[in-house]
Amino acid sequence: KLSDNGIKLFYVEDLKDSLKITEKLFAYLMSFFPRYYYKIINKNIDISGPAVILFTTGRGAKTKSVVLSHKNVQALRAQFSSVMDFGIQDSFFNAMPAFHSFGIIAGMLFPLLRAIKVFMYHSPLHYRTVSELVYDTNSTVILGTDTFLCGYAKTAHPYDFYSVRFVIAGVEKLRQETVKQWEENFGIRIFEAYGTAETSSTLAINTPMYFKSASVGRFMPSVEYKLETMKGLSSGGRLLVKGPNVTKSSLDGGVINTSQDEWFDTGDIVKIDEDGFVFVEGKIERFTEIDGEKISLTAIESAVSQIWPEHKHAVINTGGNKKKIVLFTTNGQACLEELEKNSLQDEVKGFVIPSKIKILEEIPITGTGATDYAK
Repeated sequence: KLSDNGIKLFYVEDLKDSLKITEKLFAYLMSFFPRYYYKIINKNIDISGPAVILFTTGRGAKTKSVVLSHKNVQALRAQFSSVMDFGIQDSFFNAMPAFHSFGIIAGMLFPLLRAIKVFMYHSPLHYRTVSELVYDTNSTVILGTDTFLCGYAKTAHPYDFYSVRFVIAGVEKLRQETVKQWEENFGIRIFEAYGTAETSSTLAINTPMYFKSASVGRFMPSVEYKLETMKGLSSGGRLLVKGPNVTKSSLDGGVINTSQDEWFDTGDIVKIDEDGFVFVEGKIERFTEIDGEKISLTAIESAVSQIWPEHKHAVINTGGNKKKIVLFTTNGQACLEELEKNSLQDEVKGFVIPSKIKILEEIPITGTGATDYAK
């Protein structure tokens, strides 16, 4: 049916019933020659044209659209292929939602464009079911967020992930407690990645060759970056990037607009060490200024996670000063006195202690598994 604005919508599940037997046979035969088939269907495609349109809240609360071109998606495919040892013998298991760039680009389109099998599951929250299906499908690659991976680690049988070669984490900061759970329960190292919808899901990733704990790895090939200094930051800066996987297009009122800015502003504060490893301090809106210094609320969460690693935590600032920093936690025994006592330890020394603690049964999350701070 045509909607009022003239857009015709196609639902994949409806298209299935309209396929002819000849089309099914052709698709089956071409599955044995994916690269040849790819050349057939793409010879007349404009690589600069839109391939994927994603709707995201991005750096603010207002929803915006991101238009990724065929070139952006293919660039990400080439970048991933050059740093990770994926092959046709692999099998992806993707429970990440397809409305998010990590789920649709890294989790679905990348393996398909590489002629790698991918098993799509509709909900990452079905922890026990996902773990069993990874075992049943002999999957070798899993994508997830810290929240989801932590859930799998707590419910899965130690043998459920016997076939897994790579676990890739994105969207939210990976906690060391989750890393420890996967190493102890399954003998698997998690590779943390970082990116945005505008960068076709991935800007940097840890790999078997280049890995550094607590970082999000090194930048993908052909990605250029610069750090913009900001008042109140003792180190690091605001990250701006450009590269073949970075889009300049957005959708506004049904019209695709292209930005003239050479650099894309990620809105994230990062540090980059002498070896090129990227450490994400948090989004700019997750910083608060106290006594002229910018303090990362994400860093406070990480420090609290070191003290109470078995629980989930979220920190917000309700008024713009030290007295308005509130810690939400699932630790029913949490108290400010214990935070003050542990803050003297070297690993968490100097972090700002919240003024108030609110105990919740669970920390609300978005559909992608990230903490829902607005809620």
